[in-house]
Amino acid sequence: MSDKKYHVFNENEHEYDLRVIDTDEGTEYNLYRSHAAHWSEHARGELELQMIDTGNGVIFHPELTKVIDYGKLLSIAILSKFNVTQSPYYTPYTLIEVVDTMVL
Repeated sequence: MSDKKYHVFNENEHEYDLRVIDTDEGTEYNLYRSHAAHWSEHARGELELQMIDTGNGVIFHPELTKVIDYGKLLSIAILSKFNVTQSPYYTPYTLIEVVDTMVL
């Protein structure tokens, strides 16, 4: 089993700590709030989201509800991006805005 740790930064601050653990169930990704001053004291270091990649899909803990607030959505994006970019099958994508043009 391997255990790796990463720091996640936004533009200016250390936002999260990510711990990746290989387990018998799959790869476990644990996203913790950093201990930075921008978090409330009671929130610092708390587990924000856990994702387990079983090899056949992913499981999120705590379980997600139908309505996901923007903070949780950001956490999902961070874990998903990390998970996908670590795959040997990863292909980067580029989004290009399509602008409709009027033909005269």
